[in-house]
This record gives sequence, C-alpha cells and structure tokens, in this order.
Amino acid sequence: LNAARYGVPQLRTRVFVVGTRCPIYSIVFEDGSREKNDYINVQSALDGLPVDLDDVSNSDGIAMSYVQPVISEYAQMMKGKSAVVTNCIPVKHSYEVKTRIEKLAPGQLDEISRYRRLDLNLPAWTLRAGTRTDTACRPVHPTSPRVINIREAARIASFPDEFWFPDKKSTAHMLIGNSVPPLLAYYLAAQIASQVFG
Repeated sequence: LNAARYGVPQLRTRVFVVGTRCPIYSIVFEDGSREKNDYINVQSALDGLPVDLDDVSNSDGIAMSYVQPVISEYAQMMKGKSAVVTNCIPVKHSYEVKTRIEKLAPGQLDEISRYRRLDLNLPAWTLRAGTRTDTACRPVHPTSPRVINIREAARIASFPDEFWFPDKKSTAHMLIGNSVPPLLAYYLAAQIASQVFG
C-alpha cells in the first residue's frame, strides 16, 4: 500500500500481511482513493509551522507559535486544537553545509552530505529511520537552508501536532521513520474492524 493514496504527504510503499486463524475471513484492503494529481504535497503538510528557525535555541524550539493562518485542510487536521507547536528545534548546520544546501533546487541532492531538498508541490519521499549508530539522511526543508526538524517530519508522516516526540533528534526521527503513518494505520484498523468484527 502506498501511504500517499490514503492522504499521507509521503510516497511510502509498504507491504502489510494480515493473518487470522478463522478461515471464513478474507480481508481485502482496497487501494486508497487519492490519485497522483490529488496527493497531499509538502506545502500543505508544513502549512502553519514556523519556518525561520535560524535564531531559535533548543529551549525556544520546544514550544512555538503557529504561523497564521493555517490554510490547508491537512494542516488544520494535524493542528487540531493545539495552541502551540512542539518539537521545532532545528539542526544547526556548519557554515559550509548551510552554504551548500542553500543552493539546492527542489529535488536536488547534495553529493557530499547526501541531503536532498523537498519539493513544495510534491509529496515527500519515504522518511527513513536509520539505525542506532547511523542516522538516516533527512530531507532538506523546501525553502530553508536546513534539514527538516522533528515536527516537520511528524507532519509528513501524518502525526497530529499534539503527539509528543522525545527532544533527542535521532531518537525522534527513528521513531517517525519506523512508524506506520497514523492516517494509513487508521484505514487498516477500520478495514479490519469492518471486515472481521462487523
């Protein structure tokens, strides 16, 4: 199943295997209703989140104000009733790295760091978890010279803004990368509930 077809702003294709001991059940997952031209894009996903984080300290980034107004339906759903947005602590890049990634066009890869810039008009590619010893390369923010922060990754993975992640960046990104996007998980659970439990 491709998460983008279920309203997740991420091209994330995964295989799901559902087993049952009762032979009368045959669970069928219909493909999501969204077509390529209707996928949620990065711009809609990140709508309302603070962008200019150059002068934000670790303590400031724990809880910040939204950038108003939040326009996209997807961002409104993710924001819910949250008054502030958490997990916005940015990665502080060296001057050299920042200078290189400033020059990246949407979708372009920096050959040295392996960072690639997100495109505002497309869904993100699969956010990878990495391992405990090797952090996966995070995408570059579509308009800022930095990689995405925890909350931006969470939005791309369809976690509501009220969902709290540990402040340690590598741990939070690993949790997001290893997760089933909540919107896709909701669909899977609803289909199992309907077909198995009526």
